[in-house]
Amino acid sequence: MQRIVSFHPRHVGLLTVFGALTHGASALAEEPSADGQAPSAVATAGPPKRWFAHVNIGVPVYTSVGAWTNPNGGTAAAGSFTPVDRFSLIELVGAGYWIHPNIRMNLSFLFSESLTAQPMALPPGATSLTGMTFMSAIAWAAFTFGPAFVGLGGMVGPRWMGNSLHHWTYADGGVFTCLGVTTPLGGGFTGGLAVQAPITFNPALVVTVVPALTLGRRF
Repeated sequence: MQRIVSFHPRHVGLLTVFGALTHGASALAEEPSADGQAPSAVATAGPPKRWFAHVNIGVPVYTSVGAWTNPNGGTAAAGSFTPVDRFSLIELVGAGYWIHPNIRMNLSFLFSESLTAQPMALPPGATSLTGMTFMSAIAWAAFTFGPAFVGLGGMVGPRWMGNSLHHWTYADGGVFTCLGVTTPLGGGFTGGLAVQAPITFNPALVVTVVPALTLGRRF
C-alpha cells in the first residue's frame, strides 16, 4: 500500500524559511570582503607581516642643557637654544618586531649632528661644537592605535660636550619618548610625522624636542 504524506501549511512555511536561510548563507560565503577578496583568498593570504624598518629625520626646535662641570673643574651655566642659535639634524634608524597587534619592540640608533656653531662667552674665541655631538642606541616599545603610535624606552651612548677649543666625551644615558601618526604609502611603506623627546642625564640634564618625518616599511 502506498503511503501518502501530507504537510500542514505551517510545516511548509518552516521549510520555505529554512531553504531561504541556507541559500542566503551560501551566497554570503561567496561574497567578497571589504578589500575585494573572497574570504577564501583572505584566509590563504598568510600570517601578518611582523618585521618593521624605519628611518626618521628631524630638526631640534628646542634644546635645554642644565649646568655641568667639566673634568678641569670649569662650570658651564645652564642654557637653551633653538635652530636660530645652532642648527642641528637628528637621524633615527632602526628595526622592530610586532609581538602583539598593538605593540612593537624596536632597536634604533640616534645620531645628532650640529651643522652651525654659536659663539661662546668663555673662553674668548670659542664656539659651540659642530659635527657629531651625540650617538645612542635605543631599545624601546611602540604602542600603536590605528594610525597613531606612542613610544617609550631607554637610551645610552657617547655625548660630546664642551666647545671648539676644549671638549670631552661622556657616557650618557636616559629616556627616549615619542609620539606620531602614519599613513600608508603603498608597497608596504608608511610615511608620517613624529615628535621625539629624548631626555639624558650625563654630564647634564639635556632635554630635546624634535619634530621629525618618518618613513617605514613592514615586511
